[in-house]
Amino acid sequence: MFYFGDEMIFADKEYALTLFKNIKEKIDIPYGFMARIEYMDWKTIVFLKETGCKYMAMGIECGNAD
Repeated sequence: MFYFGDEMIFADKEYALTLFKNIKEKIDIPYGFMARIEYMDWKTIVFLKETGCKYMAMGIECGNAD
């Protein structure tokens, strides 16, 4: 299983989707990653499942600008 520990992997969404598609097509092993919640949508989540994603870690940030 591959694990990508960079929570900004979806900062370039096209790159990330191409990477995960190629993992499925070329080596077909499960993978997992960290991500920021604002990069996720239903279509992306379905795609990830279809390409072998088995683990997605997300954190929730909160803060006060004051």
